[in-house]
Amino acid sequence: MNNEIIGNFFSTPIYQNVCRSENIYQVQAELDQAFDDLKNNAKFENRSDWNSLLLSDKNFSKDLTDDYHTHVFKKEIEHHAMNYLTYLGFPFENKLPLYKMECWMTFMRKGSYAHIHSHGRADIAGVYYYLADETDANIFFVNPVKQMGQAACFEHLDKRLSVSPKIGKILLFPGWLEHGVETSTSDKERASISFNIRFVKNLFGETTNE
Repeated sequence: MNNEIIGNFFSTPIYQNVCRSENIYQVQAELDQAFDDLKNNAKFENRSDWNSLLLSDKNFSKDLTDDYHTHVFKKEIEHHAMNYLTYLGFPFENKLPLYKMECWMTFMRKGSYAHIHSHGRADIAGVYYYLADETDANIFFVNPVKQMGQAACFEHLDKRLSVSPKIGKILLFPGWLEHGVETSTSDKERASISFNIRFVKNLFGETTNE
């Protein structure tokens, strides 16, 4: 096999990192204020089709970073999004391209879970763990190559990727990638921030209709 190459040409890039140490206390303090307001004033809601979760915005149309002025947290999202775009080879200079963002908090207790879903046509979807039990309720990603399980030699590769939560951890992935959250068995409360980034202009400089 001197001149033969086998490569994984259709892999799906998932970004995993942690909040920078110089920002973690400010980020958590900003989110403390948001969480306390949402919880103490009964602003968390559930959806009829997502009846296991409580959401700060059940229509996924608002931006929590603007509503609660979480400026350090927003800058942290932008920092990691630029790292992700660099890895993807997306052309940009010094700052994130013009974008729109939806951002909401998800609140889970024992017995809560998130069914398999995607974030549609978002350019980048992400999650940040504000409160979490590292041993409980992993997020999982579904193999997007649906046909892989149909062939005997690839069947063992047709499995979910499971990632454990951790306070300060941030994940970024394509909006179309299906994912869910395992049922929580912990007595500890869990809260995470989910978000969608949609670029106003595409790779060719054209304004999108999103």
